[in-house]
Amino acid sequence: MNINALIISTIVITRQLEYVRSKELGYDKSNVFSFWMRGMNVHYDAVKKEIEQQPGVVAVTRGGGNIVQIGGLSGDTEWDGKEANQTFIVHPMAIDKNFLSFFKMSLTEGVGFSGVPADSTHFILNEEAIRELEMKRPLGKRFRMGRIKGTIIGVVKDFHFASMKDKIGPALFYYDPNDCNRILVKTNGANAPKAIHAAEAQFKKYNSEYPFTYAFLDETFNKLYQSEEKEGTLFNYFAAIAILISTLGLFGLAAYTAQVRTREIGLRKVLGASIPGIVRLLAKDFLKLVLIAIVIAIPIAWYAMNQWLDGFAYRTTIGWIVFLYAGVIAIVVAFLTISVQSVKAALANPVKNLRSE
Repeated sequence: MNINALIISTIVITRQLEYVRSKELGYDKSNVFSFWMRGMNVHYDAVKKEIEQQPGVVAVTRGGGNIVQIGGLSGDTEWDGKEANQTFIVHPMAIDKNFLSFFKMSLTEGVGFSGVPADSTHFILNEEAIRELEMKRPLGKRFRMGRIKGTIIGVVKDFHFASMKDKIGPALFYYDPNDCNRILVKTNGANAPKAIHAAEAQFKKYNSEYPFTYAFLDETFNKLYQSEEKEGTLFNYFAAIAILISTLGLFGLAAYTAQVRTREIGLRKVLGASIPGIVRLLAKDFLKLVLIAIVIAIPIAWYAMNQWLDGFAYRTTIGWIVFLYAGVIAIVVAFLTISVQSVKAALANPVKNLRSE
């Protein structure tokens, strides 16, 4: 592959990964770890109180899954205004009353859960779900999912609950503490080890036969893009190797050219040519070839990386600055490599060179 195409590909992959990491997700996942409750479920209030008393713990909540990757699906749904043969598949998740505030999620309409018994018949849908249902004034509309019949009390702003390769789909929150089998703990970062230790102590108290395992949401989020991270690393290695091979090739070719043109360089120096002038003389032909390679690489790399980026529903753009960076890197590497031999040839004694000829 053309070295310039490799450089462009490396830059694009790096930019996409930076875009994924920096994009607003619709919730705050920083310094949050979670673990399955198992036998702790019926003791949640006591466990929550104990963990909240630990230094560095900001908040504790519970849910029925992982907000970074909600895997469940349900097509057993009905709602006000449903037409015959109309289907609606949603990603449901049970949450606690303070789940939305824990993650700093925003409601565009309505209210969240307050923990009262009536919440067991209430639903909160995301904006995409409301769009797919084509529902105007959703608050108070009847809705059913599986065995749960109730009404819509709120609409939460769209949030990413899967890889950014996928478009944000319809999501639904319902209130059912019995389905909330995962505890989530938000720390201030500095005292996270103490919070984890306290969580483990509580877990062992009620689950002595099971090992304690936990995961930070940041780590879970990063795992969604492991293959892309590996691709980025491989392209970095390939680009570095390609640059090294190209540098060695240019170095050898520049040395050969300088040797072949020894007499010409000697004559030019005798006639008053400067060292920068001789460097330009020897470098210009090589740089022309590098520019031709860049021109060839741009459309190939643009097409290939657009195909790669099409795998993401949310993606960065390939602007002209990417090609400028890649071109500058290629030209600078080539020029520095050629200049080493060019300066060496220009500094040689012209009389000695002419005598040798």
